[in-house]
Amino acid sequence: MMRLEAGNMTSDPCTTAAAPRAPGSIVARVIGLPARLRRVTTSSSYVPQIDGLRFLAIMPVLLWHATIRGHRFGLSNAGLVPTGEPHWMPVGEIGVELFFFISGYIIAFPFITAAARGRRFGIGNFYRRRLTRLEPPYILVLLICLALVTLSGDAAGHNPGRDMGPAVSPVTSTLASMVCLHAPLLHTPPVINPPTWSLEVEVQFYLLAPLLLGGYLAIRDRVSRRLVGVVAVLVAMAAAQLVPFFRGRWDWTDYTLAAHAWGFFLGVLVSDIYADVRARGEPAPSRRMDGVFLAGLVAFVASGFFQTYQELVTGFACNLVRAGAFAALFWGALQGTASRRVTGAPWIALIGGACYSIYLTHVPLMVGGARVLYALMPFPGYCLPVVIAALVLVPASIAVGLIYYAWIERPCMEPDWPARLWARLRRAETRA
Repeated sequence: MMRLEAGNMTSDPCTTAAAPRAPGSIVARVIGLPARLRRVTTSSSYVPQIDGLRFLAIMPVLLWHATIRGHRFGLSNAGLVPTGEPHWMPVGEIGVELFFFISGYIIAFPFITAAARGRRFGIGNFYRRRLTRLEPPYILVLLICLALVTLSGDAAGHNPGRDMGPAVSPVTSTLASMVCLHAPLLHTPPVINPPTWSLEVEVQFYLLAPLLLGGYLAIRDRVSRRLVGVVAVLVAMAAAQLVPFFRGRWDWTDYTLAAHAWGFFLGVLVSDIYADVRARGEPAPSRRMDGVFLAGLVAFVASGFFQTYQELVTGFACNLVRAGAFAALFWGALQGTASRRVTGAPWIALIGGACYSIYLTHVPLMVGGARVLYALMPFPGYCLPVVIAALVLVPASIAVGLIYYAWIERPCMEPDWPARLWARLRRAETRA
């Protein structure tokens, strides 16, 4: 997931000198974690509310994947076939679509502000930052997952289920995922870590973003440009329904930008509008915008109960509601009185800021954690396994994701980390 580039921070939480232990020092260190682990960024400002929106995006994903495991174990307990999904929960894809919206906003904003000042945004630096910032944590997780699958003896060819495509070996799947071409090359979503299909969609947008934004910003008249933006969102929203309607719900094309572009385009449109708002001066927070935020939150969750893929009209209407929810959450988070405080709260922002690491690591942890949990504590009935799954697997995923963020992802946020690593290796070689 993309990050808002903000003020430089060079301290590494893994190398900070240990302070003398004193009464209450552990509590103080825990309380201070959000400040110490805040993202390393490259521009002059940090907006914690954007990370608060990422928190809202990651939570449905975690709850969905945790309850799926509890749901299937509960069905098995009841003597039923342990398949299917818990339809009483909003689908996790609402969080993924919100991530796409945030990415569109974040990617577009520096291009738009640079154009407003009559400057060109450095495309080379844009791609270099994406590569050094996002790829190392991603590739490391893939290798860890491949090792776990191999050690478990599950190295035969298989697919993720639901007739998603042909059987693929874990090694082949890993190699295809490393180049972010799993769906186009193998016609199936990733086998090793299935949720990473969305990261491939993001990469597809990154590759096209400079070209798309260049064409969009070439329209100088703001009204005309935004009208084009609205049309682009609606056309992409229609494509999101036409792809599964004609190709089938689990066709590989559903795991490409063709079926998910509308969220990115909406983020670009909102970014364009918000850049003008900021240029005129930020409006004072208001309680009315708290109501907008709350309405957006309700619509956001409700749209997850009415997820439809192969019904054109109702699916399009659902996406319209979701798009309105994203816009309401965005404006409410930035301009509400209470909603601004909540989404910018230190721990909310920290978890949202670490969402990339949490997203990368949560499914491997949940798969293994659920097996251990239910093997050691065979909970009776249907409901208890679902509740236990949510209460145990979601916090565990957040905790492990935060550790991965602190140890792996956050150091990669340093713009000069490759040079620093190379210098350290050279020094080690000289000493040897």
